[in-house]
Amino acid sequence: MTAGWDPAVLDDDALWAACEDDCDGVAVDVLAEQGMAAVDAYDVSGRPPLLAVAMHRLRLVIEGTEEGDPIRPEIATMLGSVFRVGAAVVGQPDLLDDAVEACRIAAEEGDGPGYQSNLGAVLLARYALTGEEADLLEAMEASSAAVKLAADDDPDRRSYWVNWSITQRMLGEERADLELLSAAVDAGETACGLSAADAAQITPLLVLEDAVLSRYQYGGEPADLDRAVELAERAARRSQEEAESRTLACSHACTCRRLRFEANGRPADLDAAVEWAEQAVVLSEEEDYDALIGRAIILTRRFEQNGQTVDIDAALADARRAFGLEPAVAATLAKILISRAERLGEVADLDEAVELMRAVADDESPALLADLGSVMSARYDATYEQADLDAAIGAFDKGLELMPSAYVDRLAALANAANAYCSRYELLGTVGDLDRAIELAAEALDGLPPDAIDRIPILANFSLACRQRYESRGDREDLELAIAAGEQALLLLSDARGHEYAHVLSGLSACRRTRFGQTGDRDDLDWAVAAARQAVELTSDGDSSMCGRLTNLAVCLLSVYETTAHAASLDEAVRVGRRAVEQTNSGPGPLATAATNLGNVLLTRFELRSAPYDLDDSVAAARRAVELTPTDSPFRVARLSNLANVLREKAFRGVEGAADESVKAAELAVGAAEPGDPMLPGFWSNLGLALSTRYDVHARGEDLDRSIEAFREAVRTAEGSEQDALMYRSNLGMALRQRGVANDSQADLDEAIAVLQAVTAADWGGHPDSAPFLLGLGNAYASRVDRSQDPADLAAALSTWRRAAEVIGSSPAVKLQAAQSLGDTAMANGDGTAAASGYGAAIELLTSVVWRGLNRVAQEQLLIGLRTLAASSAAAAVESGDPARAIELLEAGRSILWQQNIHPRDDLTKLAIVDEKLGQRIAELSNALMAGG
Repeated sequence: MTAGWDPAVLDDDALWAACEDDCDGVAVDVLAEQGMAAVDAYDVSGRPPLLAVAMHRLRLVIEGTEEGDPIRPEIATMLGSVFRVGAAVVGQPDLLDDAVEACRIAAEEGDGPGYQSNLGAVLLARYALTGEEADLLEAMEASSAAVKLAADDDPDRRSYWVNWSITQRMLGEERADLELLSAAVDAGETACGLSAADAAQITPLLVLEDAVLSRYQYGGEPADLDRAVELAERAARRSQEEAESRTLACSHACTCRRLRFEANGRPADLDAAVEWAEQAVVLSEEEDYDALIGRAIILTRRFEQNGQTVDIDAALADARRAFGLEPAVAATLAKILISRAERLGEVADLDEAVELMRAVADDESPALLADLGSVMSARYDATYEQADLDAAIGAFDKGLELMPSAYVDRLAALANAANAYCSRYELLGTVGDLDRAIELAAEALDGLPPDAIDRIPILANFSLACRQRYESRGDREDLELAIAAGEQALLLLSDARGHEYAHVLSGLSACRRTRFGQTGDRDDLDWAVAAARQAVELTSDGDSSMCGRLTNLAVCLLSVYETTAHAASLDEAVRVGRRAVEQTNSGPGPLATAATNLGNVLLTRFELRSAPYDLDDSVAAARRAVELTPTDSPFRVARLSNLANVLREKAFRGVEGAADESVKAAELAVGAAEPGDPMLPGFWSNLGLALSTRYDVHARGEDLDRSIEAFREAVRTAEGSEQDALMYRSNLGMALRQRGVANDSQADLDEAIAVLQAVTAADWGGHPDSAPFLLGLGNAYASRVDRSQDPADLAAALSTWRRAAEVIGSSPAVKLQAAQSLGDTAMANGDGTAAASGYGAAIELLTSVVWRGLNRVAQEQLLIGLRTLAASSAAAAVESGDPARAIELLEAGRSILWQQNIHPRDDLTKLAIVDEKLGQRIAELSNALMAGG
């Protein structure tokens, strides 16, 4: 071959054949000339075979020369550049290894700054592919050497400072090091200063803008974001530049404006971002896929803000065109389809996004696998098909396995994978999924600086997973981790509004409410209630998160009632719980949790007021919770136990078949529970209650024996809350008293009294739950009186019932039962005064038990059960020598419904003086009641 050989005129076959030529006998200067000619021809035509020829000829030059030959540094640096371009053009990343080796030869043997700068550039290219920090550190050394070696009059000095800025920025991002990012800004400032004689240069401005923007993203200073906007827009306005450079600058300006909109919510920034994106597309004549995808992204963002379908349709058109130009944007197209689906409910968009990602996903590409996982997760969130969730987790796991630890998108993939595992736990209840979610989220958090705003959603989900694991395993450390993570996320949020704030607030509310259940610290409960309310207020109707946030608020309100006996809190809990189960756009997991909670709240209100419809609705809610829960889910255990509990109340009121169904559900729950489940004591207790109730219905002694054994298991396995342990002991005591009466067993009665004495001796602090336990102890004393006729037991029974009837805030039905038992027993033992006192208290409680909120049929059913109370009260008053009181009690007991009809006409003047608004509101309600008949 001659020195005049022209590769530009050869066809591709001839060029590929030239690459096979060993070029024996060809001088190295000729080989160098041929290689350079191939490079020049490639720059004109872009034909890949020309690159192959250039690589072949220039490599032969390096192999044919020795260190010290003056031609080697120039040829080596050119060979490195050719390898770098070839890696991108022909899709062979391993060519970057050859590029690095070639540029190292140039840097080691040459003495000019350009060789160092080129080495830094190829090392950065390989780092971008592999994420190996060693490449980045070597690039730092090379770029720094180029800056130091450059003479003041070196025409390329500005480009060396540009590369130095880029390298420091990338290492600063890798290490989340604000000092390095500030150094990158300083280097960018120097590069821009060197551009004074050529003010039209866009590149230094954009490099400086990149450094300033990165410092904002890691440091959070609004001034940096404003500066980035100013720099990008100054570059975009450089009309002297060629269209390609201006297109890039307009895209940068769009990105900066978008980020500022996301930071401050000002519509002007969003509109400006759209305008810059439009300019970028126009300048590129709609042939630059980067410009098209940039406009698609910002139009999608505006659609998410204002809901205008014209924006999302235009975004999809741009993304589809960009995909036609460059299939690598498939993931962005898929995300835009997901955005439209989430807002407009088009499942077909989700299906298209899934098929799109499945078509391009490569089992060897970690980025595409992570994107496939995100798409599959999004479709699961819409359809709740477990297969999609399992596929998402499989894609995330495979992608993470392939990703190097320093991979640029690894943190996002870790966070998304953690969310997917949390979703599967909420669906199936497998605690192993929680363990994995916590592990992934912790790794993602470890990779972010303490003050990075990207930590916020990860911290929130880490908090959720830790709380859920605490609820499953009972490890107090998990609860404290959950609270600490939620508090960190709250501190990082600069704006107390919006979806993210509501997400963090609701999660931390649930954590502190849970801790209140363990410690009884009222500050935790008060904070939890206030935060839960605010989270609901910040959540828009139709948001899939609304169900969970309403459920959390309802549980908080139930805790307030259980602590304070404030009935209005219980009523509000019911209203909020009903709203939660109406959120049909939520998944089966949140809806099942909401239904479980509603059933519990309604059962609590039924126990307070005895309204039959509350019990009916409670059973319906408990059944729905079980139906929504997969048969192999651990959550099903607790929901079966809850169903057993509400069915027991049905059985107690004579509903046929309810007793057997209650026992069956409770047995299934106990049988399916794991030995270490912290809820196991409650399952045993519910089984004991179900068996005890079935004994009441069918009088089978074996049920009573089994109930006592179940209660003993509840006491034995109880750990954690002392209040729960007291409840289990109380249930045991009441069952022992029941068997003592049935079998005339002194031993059972003695044990029952001993157990219940210990329960009632605990420090209840006036808690309303103490009343039923006092009632049970009074009943046990009375049962022993029947057998022993011991006056001390009689006195203890009367005294204990009196205490039960006086507990503030307890169920009126329980208090009435205690007062009536006091009256009946005292009257039977000739103590008319004590009897009159007990009956009088019972009569006073009638209006609370047979309250106006019940319908007429329910009121009459309750009064039938209490039909002898008025006559017994009057008889006791006569016996005690107070006939006037007898008449009062008789009339009060016989005219409950009549009194309720006339009470709306009561004078509210005094109330209006104390609270004008409350008085006015009650007057309005009174008028409404009267109008309604």
